[in-house]
Formats: sequence, structure tokens, C-alpha cells
Amino acid sequence: MGTFGISRDITDRKRTEEELKLKNYQLHAVDAERDKFFSIIANDLRGPFNSLLGFTELLDKELPTMTRDQIQQSAVTMRKSASNLYALLEDLLEWSRLQRGLIAFNPEPILLLPKVLTETLLVIESANKKNIVINYDIPEDVKVFADENMPGSILRNLASNAVKFTPIGGKVTIAAKPIPDGWVETFIKDTGIGMSQKIIANLFRLDIDTNRNGTDKEPSTGLGLIICKELVENTVES
Repeated sequence: MGTFGISRDITDRKRTEEELKLKNYQLHAVDAERDKFFSIIANDLRGPFNSLLGFTELLDKELPTMTRDQIQQSAVTMRKSASNLYALLEDLLEWSRLQRGLIAFNPEPILLLPKVLTETLLVIESANKKNIVINYDIPEDVKVFADENMPGSILRNLASNAVKFTPIGGKVTIAAKPIPDGWVETFIKDTGIGMSQKIIANLFRLDIDTNRNGTDKEPSTGLGLIICKELVENTVES
């Protein structure tokens, strides 16, 4: 008398099943993140568009009776709405290109100071309106090995945030210095309102709303910082 049995190694099958479960979970997470993202964008686009539509309707109906000062004020408000729309669409397009892997990474030596001065021209305009001083503390001979476009996107977003959340009459400093092992430390410091620990903890999550207006009621989506994070991570991985 004896026993007879057949055994099969199902390790590979179990591993495949676990991998499929993980991929399904990741797909669901991506879909949820995408839906949340477009919900945020749709909501943030609605405000500037409504403002533009409202003022164009006003001009269409009331222009003959409006004073020069009223027309000027309407033009200023419309320009501000158009600028907000443009900035939001720029962030949206850049995020889309990042998600599709369409942003190539081609590093080369770049003089940092001229790059910073060029990329912060639009930020200076916003700073002047709030009487905010922007100081640059970057040696003229400092070079970085980076992609031509990526530092610009990161600097614009960070400098724009610094101005946005700094009260009227404040100060923003953009600085850089060489550190060991051939790296260059670049940072932006401001006298703004800062962030709570709750905002910091959820800063890069699309499923949690961390948006808040600037000190002069400037709109914010939080998308700019997400783009900065992904650009930095893509650079490190490359």
C-alpha cells in the first residue's frame, strides 16, 4: 500500500495574478487622479472665463454710456483674466506633455544668471504691481548642467508662487551657490505667508484640495508645484 500525488508549482501564476491586481489598482488610481485633475481645471477655468464674458457683455451693451475711466478699468480687469487663463493653460499643456512623455531631456552647460533673469521677466511685472522687491544673489560665472527648458519652467512657477503669496511691500530672493560634488544649490526665499503643516502634507495630491488665493486674491490651482516636482523627478531619473 502507498500514496500517490501530483503537485504543481503555481508560484508563477500567483505572481502574475498579483502583478495584474497591482496594475489594475494603478490604472484605477491614474483614472481617479485624471478625473480629479480635469475637475480642478474646469473649475479654475470657469472663473476667468465668466469674468471675461461678463465684461465683454458689459462693453457690448454699455460702451456708449461708459466714462473713459470705466472703460480703462474694464480693460485692466479683462487683461488680468486673460493673463490668468494663459498661465493656467500653459500649466495644463506642460502637465499633459509630461504625462505623455513628450518632454525630452537634453542637458547642456547653461549660465544660470542670464537664464534666471530671462525666465522671471513676467514675474517682475506681477511683483511691481504689489511693490515687491526681487533680489538676485547668483554669481555671474555659475553654470548648471541642465536641459534648456526645464529650469525655466521650475523657476517661473516657484518665483510666481513666491510673489503670489507675499504681501504688498515684501521681498523675494532668488539665489544660487556651488556646493560639493559639482552641484549648484538654487533656492527662492520670500517674506510671504508660508504654508501650514496640513497644506505641506498634501501639497502634491490631486485628490485633496490645497488651493488658496494669493495675498492680493490671485487665483491658484496648485498645478504649478506638481509640474515642478515631476520635472525635477524626471531630471533625476534621466
